[in-house]
Amino acid sequence: MKIIANAKINLTLEVTGRLPSGFHSIASLMQSVSLADIVTVEQTPQAGIAITCSQPDIPTDERNIVHKAIRAFEEAFAPLPTGIAVHIEKRIPSEAGLGGGSADAAAVLTALRAIFEPNCADAQLGRIGARVGADVPFCLRGGLCMCEGIGDILSPLPPMPACYPLVIAKPPCGISTKEAYQAIDTLPPRSLPRTSQLGTLITSQEWEKLFARCANVFELAAPFPIFDSLRAAMRAHGAMLAQMSGSGSAIFGIFKDENAAALCADTLREMVDAVFLCRAIQKTSQPA
Repeated sequence: MKIIANAKINLTLEVTGRLPSGFHSIASLMQSVSLADIVTVEQTPQAGIAITCSQPDIPTDERNIVHKAIRAFEEAFAPLPTGIAVHIEKRIPSEAGLGGGSADAAAVLTALRAIFEPNCADAQLGRIGARVGADVPFCLRGGLCMCEGIGDILSPLPPMPACYPLVIAKPPCGISTKEAYQAIDTLPPRSLPRTSQLGTLITSQEWEKLFARCANVFELAAPFPIFDSLRAAMRAHGAMLAQMSGSGSAIFGIFKDENAAALCADTLREMVDAVFLCRAIQKTSQPA
């Protein structure tokens, strides 16, 4: 079974506190996009889990979130009756804040349910995903959601229209999520637009007003000059919003028309290697 594993962007991202577990609580508007990996899941006669990846620097052992997702699925139900082979055709950059690993884990859980537990409800699969990674429940659902808690409390919203093309640029530097949160903890409190107050702009379809109010607190903890250059190039080509996704290091721009987005992508390819044109989508983890 081949599953499309879609990336996500964070239209807003604020850290709202620390939980007793030590994790940070957040509030974020997450939107899934058409940039995607392709995850192939096969049953094999050989027992165990075999993971391969088109990107050689991605670990394929127990450290891979896909491996953790398979083990979490087995713990929720029973040991799988066959071996499992997974191949990940990577297109989503890693350490980019685009949820690539979480998307791959969601794709594998979607395939395992279809093969072994077709009666597993969405809510139960989401709970299994939450044990693997905070973004996995969102990657299972897709569309646009208000995400709270550690990212696992989802409130679905009307998705961003596909008529707004996006450009995503990933600079060579990567940012560790753990180190990004540690950097946030050292910063003085900053006032950001409250994510919880922006839902009305979505339900009333006032997207350009929403884009004008979006912000990501992690930009304060990632003062790399290349980020400023990428955002400036996007704005020069008419981007309504140019912002970092997640804890970085990818920068995305939202445009009014395809030509402006395409011209911007051409400019950005002279600055960084990884540049993608894509759109918002309504559903993730779909058969390829």
